[in-house]
Amino acid sequence: MIGARREVYRASQLVRNAKPAWYDEAPRRLDPQQPMRQPDELYHFLLPDPGMANYTDKVARKLYAADFERLKQWRKECSDPLDLDQQLTGVQWVQEGRSHGTSSQVHP
Repeated sequence: MIGARREVYRASQLVRNAKPAWYDEAPRRLDPQQPMRQPDELYHFLLPDPGMANYTDKVARKLYAADFERLKQWRKECSDPLDLDQQLTGVQWVQEGRSHGTSSQVHP
């Protein structure tokens, strides 16, 4: 991914009632010279954020009230903690990318 920072969150930060939740603290920055990611870490750009699609235009909100309500619901659901299956899928996806040569210089 062009321009994506090499920063990660631990899988333990993605579960319900995690303190702090992933979106409440900055991700861990990987060393650019030796970007060793732990097996249970996911890149920040793979995770949702409560600030995504946070539009505040009052005129648009009045004109498209139903759409804004759907967007509000989507943002709420999108920021829910990941369940175990979602975490494992994310970790597996990153690991598969590494084995196919698309994610170089990560934890072996």
